[in-house]
Amino acid sequence: MSKNQVSYTFCSEYDFNKVKESIEKIFSSFPDLENKLRSEKPVNILLKPNLLAARHPDKAITTHPIVLKAIITYLKQFNCNITIADSPAGVYNEKALEKLYKACQLDIVAEETGCKLNFDTSDQVVNLPEGKVLKKCLMITPAIEADFIINIAKLKTHTLTRLTCATKNLFGIMPGVLKYRQHIVMPDLKVFTQMLLDINNHFDNKVFHIVDGILGMEGEGPGSKGEPKFAGALFGGWDSGSVDILACHIIGMPVNTVPTLVNYKGLEDINLIAFDEIRAHSFKLPPQRYKSLPDCVPDWVQDMLMELMVAKPLIDAKSCKKCNICIEACPAEIIEAGDKGVCIPDYKNCIKCYCCQEACPHGAIHLSQPIIEKIFRFFRRIKK
Repeated sequence: MSKNQVSYTFCSEYDFNKVKESIEKIFSSFPDLENKLRSEKPVNILLKPNLLAARHPDKAITTHPIVLKAIITYLKQFNCNITIADSPAGVYNEKALEKLYKACQLDIVAEETGCKLNFDTSDQVVNLPEGKVLKKCLMITPAIEADFIINIAKLKTHTLTRLTCATKNLFGIMPGVLKYRQHIVMPDLKVFTQMLLDINNHFDNKVFHIVDGILGMEGEGPGSKGEPKFAGALFGGWDSGSVDILACHIIGMPVNTVPTLVNYKGLEDINLIAFDEIRAHSFKLPPQRYKSLPDCVPDWVQDMLMELMVAKPLIDAKSCKKCNICIEACPAEIIEAGDKGVCIPDYKNCIKCYCCQEACPHGAIHLSQPIIEKIFRFFRRIKK
């Protein structure tokens, strides 16, 4: 097994035959993957797409249904049982899943392919003995019971982790609102990032990663505030970090600005198999969240500098529909409902996790530009 191998194909559109051809190329370049799938005993395979919210596929918020259909079609040559499952942001119950599958057009995929849509909302405690910061956690039952997982991520920017791709997508194995609570338990970005890596390391060889990057997302992703952006990419590999490195190259994001990739340098770290010429793009990138300051820096200095360096979520009262979803999503419980919409009366307890911005279905929450970043941009313009 070539752990750092990543296979790339260009795909111009969500045409089933074109996507199917690309998926077949990617899978065929990993003989060890096909060996895992060949078994006399039925293999229980979980397809774990990015189903952040109940949105139409054209919004580029979720994994496109044609990609899932192509993967299922490929898997049918093997003796396997296929289930689609994810735990979206917010409420995780049967009614919410039914709405999610319909909006993302996965009910059509299930009908056409005969695969199973998961409605089991139970979870189980899983021990992570090798975890550095996460020693045990709840995970959705379908992920625990699966013999093998295909993690089908979406190529998107992310206001907290900069990139949401292969590594970040497995965070969806945690059930519902528990994901929000993790931001309170682990407000430090370095600790939160290590938690994501602990989850990925736990599954290790049980997961293969595919990225739907035909239509990606730029700007203030990963939710409604982000903007769809064509990238024409389908790629995959065993190692989530290696896959994410190629994602960075495709969207023009420096690897050293992505907290989950601190142990990587760049393309030289991966064994790249490109069936087509790689087409790089210049995505609009979210504001960069600066690294945590050393412990020796006094708390009052840290608070002052954080105010200058880290973006804050700002609510546009005109765009707010008073749905209160952001209130439910806020782990710090600082957002309040008002006559003119929701508001954040005091930012003192805001942990800058941006869950509110991610969860808002109306794009009514955007991020402020940090003062330090404004200064840097000013001097860059002068230099030009």
